[in-house]
Amino acid sequence: MAPATEPHIARERPDIRRAVVAGALSFVVPGAGQWYAGRRRAAVAMLSATAVLLAVSAWALFQGASTAARVLVDTNAVVGVLVGNVALLAFRVAATVHAFDAARSSHGSGSRHAGWSRLGVVALVTLVVVALVAPHALAGYYLVRTHEMVTRVFATDPSAERGRAEFDVPSPAAGIDDRDTDAGSAGVDDADDEPGDPPSREPTERTTPNRWDAAGRLTVAVLGLDAGPGRSIARTDAIIVITIDTETGAGAIFSVDRYVRGFPVPDHFVDLYDEHCATGGAWDYINALHTCARERIPDEFAERYEGARDPAAAAVTDTLELLLDLDIDHYALVDMEGFVRVIDALGGIEIDLAEPIRVRVSPAHDDTDWRTFDMPSGVQTFDGETALAYARMRDPGDAPRMRRQRCLLASLADRTSVGRVLRRLPTITSAIEDHVVTDLPLSALPDLVEVLVRLDHDHLVAAGIGPPVYRDSDHRPQLDRIHAHVDEVLNDPLSAIEEGRSTETADDACGIA
Repeated sequence: MAPATEPHIARERPDIRRAVVAGALSFVVPGAGQWYAGRRRAAVAMLSATAVLLAVSAWALFQGASTAARVLVDTNAVVGVLVGNVALLAFRVAATVHAFDAARSSHGSGSRHAGWSRLGVVALVTLVVVALVAPHALAGYYLVRTHEMVTRVFATDPSAERGRAEFDVPSPAAGIDDRDTDAGSAGVDDADDEPGDPPSREPTERTTPNRWDAAGRLTVAVLGLDAGPGRSIARTDAIIVITIDTETGAGAIFSVDRYVRGFPVPDHFVDLYDEHCATGGAWDYINALHTCARERIPDEFAERYEGARDPAAAAVTDTLELLLDLDIDHYALVDMEGFVRVIDALGGIEIDLAEPIRVRVSPAHDDTDWRTFDMPSGVQTFDGETALAYARMRDPGDAPRMRRQRCLLASLADRTSVGRVLRRLPTITSAIEDHVVTDLPLSALPDLVEVLVRLDHDHLVAAGIGPPVYRDSDHRPQLDRIHAHVDEVLNDPLSAIEEGRSTETADDACGIA
C-alpha cells in the first residue's frame, strides 16, 4: 500500500506550498496571489483596487504630518478613517484567504491532502491575525483614543466658548475707576506723569471657530494651577499668554506677574469681585482670582458665564484681556500633574542652564514625596518632574521664575514638532484628557493645527509683565506701560528686545539659571 500512496502525497504537498505562497503574496499585495494562482480576472480586479489604495496612500504621505494632525483632530474625519481602516482590513483578509483557496483548489484536493490543508489554514490564519489584523487594530486604537481625548478635552459646542454670549468686552478702564482711583499707571516716557485713560476697544468677534486668519492672530491664555497633594488651595501660579501671527508665524509669550493687585476687572463681575475676592490677605492678587471664583462663589460665576466649561478660567481670561489690552481667544487650564505627564509624554525638554540649580519642591501627584533636584549647568534634558521643579523655583525671586516659565514654553514649542506629537499621541492624549480644561471648540482644532505648524521659533519673543517696570511697589499694574509694551512686542519685537524691558528672544529667555 505504501508505494501506491507516496506518489500521491508527493504530488499534493507542492499544491499546499503553492497555496501558502499565493496567500502570502496577496497578504503583501492584494491581487498578487490571485495572479500567481492563475485567477487572472480576480487578480486584475484586486490589483486595480490595490493600485488605487496605494495612490491614495502616496498622496496622503505627500500631504505631510500637519495634514495628518488635522485629520486626527477632526472628529468626522476620524470616523471616516476608522471606517476606512476596517474596510481595508476586510479587503486584505478576503484577498489573502481567497488567494490561498484559489491556489489550493486549482489543483484539487484529496483525502490524504486534508491534513496538510488544515496545517496550511492554521499557518495562514495565524499569519493573518498576527501580522495583518494587529496593525489595523493598533491603528484603530490610536484613532479611538485620539477621538476620546479631543471630545473630552475640547468644547463640543462652539456657542458655549467662554460662556460670554450675554457680555461685551468692556474697555480696560471698566470696573476699576470706582474701586480704586490709585490703580492707574504712569506713562512710558515719564513715570511722574498723571495716569492716562487706557484706549477703549470694540468687543472681540467670536462668531465662528475659523476666525484666526481673518483676525490675523491667535491668542491663548495658559493658566497653570499649583494643585497638588497637601495643598489646600490651588492658585494660578503660572499665568502666561501666548499669541501667534497667523500670517507670518511670529509669536510672543507674555508671562504675567502672579502678585499683581488692583488690576482692572470686567464690568460683568466687578460686583462679585469687590464683595468676595478683593478682601486682602492675598485674595486680591491676580493668582487668587480663579480660586475665589471657583471656591468662594462658584454658583454666581456660573450664572455670569453660563455654559462655560470653567467659569473661573473664563473670568481670569477676561481680566487678562484688560490687563494686557490684548484680545484673547481661548484659555487652557493645566494642573501640575498634567504638566509633568505632558513633558514626559513628549520625551522630555531640553534646557541650557547658565549655572547649577538646587531646589526642593512639593510633589505634583499623590504617589511621590517632597524631592530635592540638583540640576548641573549646561544643556540638560529635563523629565516632567525636573521641568516642574525648574518652573516652580522661587529663588532669587519671581522675575527669574517668570523667565524660567517663558523659557520652558519656548523650549516646548521648539521641541514639539507635529511629527513628534503624532508618534507619541496615545501617551500625550492620556496626559491631557484628565489634566487640561479649555474652551477651545472641537470644530476649530484642524485650524489650530494649521496655525501651530506656522509658528516660527526663530521669531518667537518672550516678555515679562512684572516688577519693577510694569508693577508698582504696592503691586499695582502700570497699565499704560503694559499696554505700550505689549503693542511694541507685537508690532516691533526687535526694538523691544534691543531696548530690554524684560523682553528677549525665546532662546535668550533660557539664558538664566
